[in-house]
Amino acid sequence: MDDVLAPHTIPKAKSDYRPVYARGMATAVPLHEARQDEMRDFMVRSAHIAPERMGRMSRVCANSGVKRRYAAVPPKNMEGLRRWPARNAAFLQCADALLVEANQKALAQAGLTPDDIDVIVSINTTCTVAPDLAARQIGLLGLRPDVRRVPLYGFGCAGGAAGLTQATEIARTHPGSRVLLQVIELCLVNLDPETDSEPHFVAAALFGDGAASIVLSTDGPGLCSVGQGREHCWPGTTHALGWHPGDVGLTITLHPILPKIIRAQFRAVAEHFFEEVELDQDSIENYIAHPGSLRIVDAVEESLMLSKGTLADTREVWANYSNMSAATVFFVMKNALDRHASGPFLMTAFGPGLTAALVEGEIACA
Repeated sequence: MDDVLAPHTIPKAKSDYRPVYARGMATAVPLHEARQDEMRDFMVRSAHIAPERMGRMSRVCANSGVKRRYAAVPPKNMEGLRRWPARNAAFLQCADALLVEANQKALAQAGLTPDDIDVIVSINTTCTVAPDLAARQIGLLGLRPDVRRVPLYGFGCAGGAAGLTQATEIARTHPGSRVLLQVIELCLVNLDPETDSEPHFVAAALFGDGAASIVLSTDGPGLCSVGQGREHCWPGTTHALGWHPGDVGLTITLHPILPKIIRAQFRAVAEHFFEEVELDQDSIENYIAHPGSLRIVDAVEESLMLSKGTLADTREVWANYSNMSAATVFFVMKNALDRHASGPFLMTAFGPGLTAALVEGEIACA
């Protein structure tokens, strides 16, 4: 597949941008822990996969690299959620509480209260609800009734990085404002234990549930500074990755071409980004990469010509939390912060489109 990076004009160079700081960051997961072997055995018992295919599906689970993940609803209870309204209700019951937990922790770290927040950006793909999740937080968290709400839907796994760019631009263009970015993805709520779909069986091995929250402002200092971000959508790849309404929830599309595209074409996208934002790859000390799967992690390392072990934070999050869609990249970021990383970072994530989202910044800034 040939890919052409169309030239366009960037309004300002990196050096002209007002700094935006992440002043607080927190993550949250549901109470139910599911080990990978438990998930595999449950799906083997319940899924309607032909015996001649089941051996291969079981090996996918065993070789995924995931040790455990967290679930809003234990898989064994999924059989009681056979219709979409029940799935959505289960999502909201857990999501409201997880977002309150993550938001409160992030606000406390930032030294702020809910009343201080001017804008709330919500990222989600695994639930459909109106009013949006931010509106529900007004009463639950205690946000001001006049808080501006910006819901972002449909980015999937790219949503964390893409949403960070959007929230950062809002903070940058409104100096002094406080922007709360909240992310919630409960992928397993959409799990169909009785599936006959191989991609859906594979998704049961790769995905989990989680939430994250970040407080952004031009008022510093902070945990890190967030610079510029870009998105690149490869034409003709909408079939490769996505979520679609199914009989009992969302049905996932996972095409094996994904790692091949990333391995062959992501470097050109990254180099174009580096040129636009005046960033030298040699200066990057931290790679905050979303772990879509181990094959995708390997593809990112190969495409960017990184040495093995560079994406250690990504691999650790993958093993202990799996892929929580948009929320996952912030677990990787928090992992880097908790080990006292410092210096310039590059955040990367891939989602439906096929879309690559990139963000640059610096950890432990002054």
